[in-house]
Amino acid sequence: MMQTVYLPRKLCDEIDKKVRSFIWGQTRDNRGVHALAWLTLCKPKLEGGLGVREARLNNTSFRMKNC
Repeated sequence: MMQTVYLPRKLCDEIDKKVRSFIWGQTRDNRGVHALAWLTLCKPKLEGGLGVREARLNNTSFRMKNC
C-alpha cells in the first residue's frame, strides 16, 4: 500500500515510532537504552548506520518510482 498511496505524516511518524521501540527494546513497562541516535541508525551501513529508512522518505521514493 505504501507504494501507491500517499501516507499522512502522522501515520509515517507512528510507523517510525514502532520501529524505534523495536530496535531499542522498549515496551510499555520498560524503556530500553538508546545507544545510538535515530539519525545514526538511518545512515547507510557503509557509513556506520543500520540502513533503516524513515517511513516518510520511503513512501515518497516508492511513489516516485511508480511515476
